[in-house]
Amino acid sequence: MRLLFDFLPIVVFFLVYKFFGIYIATTAAILISLFQVISYWLKHRSLPSIQLISLVLILLFGGSTLFFHNELFIKWKPTALYWLLACAALFSQYFGKKPLIQHLLETNITLPMQVWSTLNRNWLIFFLLMGGINLWVAYSFNTNTWVNFKLFGFLGITFLFILIQAIYLARYIQSDEKNMNTSKSDSRKTILQKKLTQALVPTFLDIIDEGDQHIGHAEEGAGHFAVHIASPLFQNKPLVECHRLVYLALGNIVGKEIHALRIKIITS
Repeated sequence: MRLLFDFLPIVVFFLVYKFFGIYIATTAAILISLFQVISYWLKHRSLPSIQLISLVLILLFGGSTLFFHNELFIKWKPTALYWLLACAALFSQYFGKKPLIQHLLETNITLPMQVWSTLNRNWLIFFLLMGGINLWVAYSFNTNTWVNFKLFGFLGITFLFILIQAIYLARYIQSDEKNMNTSKSDSRKTILQKKLTQALVPTFLDIIDEGDQHIGHAEEGAGHFAVHIASPLFQNKPLVECHRLVYLALGNIVGKEIHALRIKIITS
């Protein structure tokens, strides 16, 4: 959704151009960019650096197009933006505290540092190529072709590149989720051990995570355990009563943190 919002000036530019020409389309792009920045500021009371840079560039190159009545200025605007981003990615790769792409995406995903570096290099190359492609189309074809490519070409190439990056990142994201599930499982196991040890003083206690046998259940099998336990408190008590003591010891975590519990009472 955010990506579509960022491409709104391009869509507006394309539609207005088809009916009114390059100069009115440039004016529309400037106005919609101003609208984007103002609306974002009113909602969040802050502005992403990329949005502010894009606004400055559309004001500079779009304003020059209108002032000098020369469409070449607006054609240079995408290249200026892409190459500025490439410079930012290059600088952050070798001199910044973290790569540019990590700074932009780390609130959504967690990745190893070497993966962030690789991802940042990929985007650096992408920005350089996109800037070059824009100039090639601008100087090799007429304005109508450039406007069509600005919408459909840029959108298509960008979505394809993002898809390739998503495929590349999938294994790392899955690995991160697996580690998180393992951490949760270890935490649940610790809770089980602590509660059962305090309440039943077992002479034998073995807690087995059976989550991998229940994939497709709640949280993909998380919270499924088997408890093998022996305790002096079980002496001379029927099996049902022993089970009741186990559940009493665990309290309300069964059904919340623990989704399924298989109990084996050891009496000898």
